[in-house]
Amino acid sequence: MLMLLKTCLKAQLSKRVAWLFSKVAVFFRPVDRILSASSANGVDWVRDRGVRIDAEGSESRDMIYFNHVITIPDGFRMYYHASFFRDGVWAGNVFSATSKDGLRWKTGCRLQLRGENDDVVRHVQSPTIVELDDGHWRMYYVAEGAGGERTVQSARSDNGKDWVVESGVRVDRFFFNGVDSLSDCSVQIFGDGFRLYLSVSQGVQTSIMSAFSSDGLNWEAEQGERISAGVLGRTLIANNPCVIPVNGEWWMYFRGGDKLAVENCIYLAKSLDGLDWQIECRVLGPRPKSLYDCHAVAFPFVLQLPNGSFKMYYSGFWGKHFNSQRIVNQWEAATAQAYKKRSSVQ
Repeated sequence: MLMLLKTCLKAQLSKRVAWLFSKVAVFFRPVDRILSASSANGVDWVRDRGVRIDAEGSESRDMIYFNHVITIPDGFRMYYHASFFRDGVWAGNVFSATSKDGLRWKTGCRLQLRGENDDVVRHVQSPTIVELDDGHWRMYYVAEGAGGERTVQSARSDNGKDWVVESGVRVDRFFFNGVDSLSDCSVQIFGDGFRLYLSVSQGVQTSIMSAFSSDGLNWEAEQGERISAGVLGRTLIANNPCVIPVNGEWWMYFRGGDKLAVENCIYLAKSLDGLDWQIECRVLGPRPKSLYDCHAVAFPFVLQLPNGSFKMYYSGFWGKHFNSQRIVNQWEAATAQAYKKRSSVQ
């Protein structure tokens, strides 16, 4: 009995230390979290107070990105990516959380998405979910192998909690000519098929491309770019797509930036067919004095609620802390180097 009491006290102390660390860490190092905003029309947004999913100070949850939210009978379920930096390498997994009101979230466990690739997959990110005709769910996600190659893979679930990895690779970088790497995706059902929007890297720039499938398993690349980089507001970065149907149109929220990591914003584009997109406006930018999204906003996921309003969940890139200027300087230097490389190939 005494040993059990000691174990419980130790566990509670560990949780309290982790909680305290997460509150203090914001002043000493960069921590990225999931935040949220609300809108009546999907264009004009008001930030919600507080943090939706925090890093909690544990080694498996330094940075929080790539969220996707579905509705469940008693509220909402969020899937998101959490990663940590160890031995000079980022490694991460997909986690889940539940909420009754969309604001207060109870974090859950890490999802088992390694399957037959346990020995080679070190990093799993970018979950995106579609509900299938048979009532099951399919999750598409990006898996990175030990060699750094990223591919889109998939898993199925009948309850949204327990997932079975489907054999094979859905999409890799070789689907698209001239693509160096891929990072995240958004999948929607289009008529009798599926369309996958994918962030791809080409040299120092990222852009958004797409692929189509009739069965959700076998994919064919579609020609051209859906959203291109290379113009003001997204000179280097156009990525993190989230595509949703709204009033007979397709709306895409995505991240755009003229610099690497810092000063990135979230934009809205619209399309009638899902292929040709028109940029509408910037809908969310960083807040200069914020503790949580001072330097950039990215990884948007937007959910239209039954009453017609919209909820956006996004990642905020850290606020001011004792080490922030050094990190900003590093990203500024990396941006300058990227522009130099870009000029050399033009």
